[in-house]
Amino acid sequence: MKAGVIRILAFLLCLCTVLSQFGLPVSAEEVVETQPPQEQEETAPPEREPARDVTFGRTLEIVSGFPNYDMLMDRDIYMGQTGRNGAYIVMSNDLGIGSIYLVFMENYGTFSLKDNDTGEVRTCGGNGFLHEFVDVEALFGTAPQSLTLTFDSGSPYLNEIFAYSPGEVPSAIQKWKHPVENETDLILFSAHGDDEHLFFAGILPYYAAELGYEVLVVYLTDHQNNFGTMRMHEMLEGLWAVGVDTYPVFGEFADFRTSGLEKTYNVFARLGNDARLFVRRLALLCNGSR
Repeated sequence: MKAGVIRILAFLLCLCTVLSQFGLPVSAEEVVETQPPQEQEETAPPEREPARDVTFGRTLEIVSGFPNYDMLMDRDIYMGQTGRNGAYIVMSNDLGIGSIYLVFMENYGTFSLKDNDTGEVRTCGGNGFLHEFVDVEALFGTAPQSLTLTFDSGSPYLNEIFAYSPGEVPSAIQKWKHPVENETDLILFSAHGDDEHLFFAGILPYYAAELGYEVLVVYLTDHQNNFGTMRMHEMLEGLWAVGVDTYPVFGEFADFRTSGLEKTYNVFARLGNDARLFVRRLALLCNGSR
């Protein structure tokens, strides 16, 4: 009896297997329901043409308020000059001014850009960035053939100016952004400039460039007591080179060379800094505040 049941079950299994090879007719609706939806192919945006550096030649048509404006185009980002309040630069180029890049020696407030073709004026800056990129074409919806840059928030200490035609600017041009609340993936604390590279090895290029994490670097010192803002320019150049595009936080602690930890404590104690104050300021630095 059991052997007969087993033979019947085996026969039915074979029959089902054979029938499955031929398939059964189904309606179009059933095909749609049973098959997974096909993903829509994403088309990559077309690549932009490389932008041309149009700073030189006759692009800087009029420069007012800077005694030696050649220093603004010598490509030395560490040296510059102070202009007067209201200093302005008129840039003209037949290709159009697609973007500008400014390198300041000191943090500057807002400045204005005027499309001389239409008379429209836009306010820019105010980010506190030493290296400031402005997408002029996006700002006005077109690339003006004539543009006036006016420094109307006090005397600017400007190191360098770059002007580009419409297109994709070189990767070395820094387009910094502020950290976005609740979107920072990793915060790296660096006692002073270069520690973030020397002692943390490949953390920054791996997480920022390779994985695309939102990385914020917090420096405890800004080195201005010894080097002015020169070291800050170096720190920005270094971060950008390894893929960090969130503007770092520069601390307010002075940079000192001492021969031991105890002497370091003594130096900062004389300046009125103790451990509790250090922790409080560190918490404020994490919020991008002083």
